[in-house]
Amino acid sequence: MKKDLKGGRSYSSFEQRLSSVKLRESLRNECDQYYEISRDIIN
Repeated sequence: MKKDLKGGRSYSSFEQRLSSVKLRESLRNECDQYYEISRDIIN
């Protein structure tokens, strides 16, 4: 289905935005986990 799309560039840019958002969310989740761990160690 992806190959049938004529606006492949816009579709790929949309996919890149989606993946970057997912990446940012996963990074934020990792940072939250590290924050929780460090807070437990400090306390």
